[in-house]
Amino acid sequence: MHRLAEVSFNSDQAFGTLATRLIRAGLIARDAGPGRVLTHRLTPPADPGGRGGVAGRGPANRVVEASLSVLSVEEKDQLARLLAKALGGTGAASPSAPPSAPPSGPSSP
Repeated sequence: MHRLAEVSFNSDQAFGTLATRLIRAGLIARDAGPGRVLTHRLTPPADPGGRGGVAGRGPANRVVEASLSVLSVEEKDQLARLLAKALGGTGAASPSAPPSAPPSGPSSP
C-alpha cells in the first residue's frame, strides 16, 4: 500500500482510508499475509458480497468521458495513438476511429 500511496501522490493515511472505503464498497478485499502483512485484492464479481471490477466500470467510464469531452475528435485520435505507442503498440490509430489529418501550419520541434 505504501508504494501505491507514493505513486498516486497520497499519504499512507489517505491511501489507507481509500482502501477502507473500497473494502466497504465491496470492490477490494483485505487478507492476512505472513506476519503483520496485509494484502489487498480486487474482488471478483462472483465473490459473495463483492461487486468486483464490474461495479467500478460505470463510474470510471463517466470520469474518462467527462475528462476527454473537451478534446476534439482529432485530439482524441492523437491521444489514442500516443497512448498505444507508450504502451508498446505501433501508435497506429484504433480501428474504430478514422485516421486524422496531419496538422496544418508550421510545427514547433
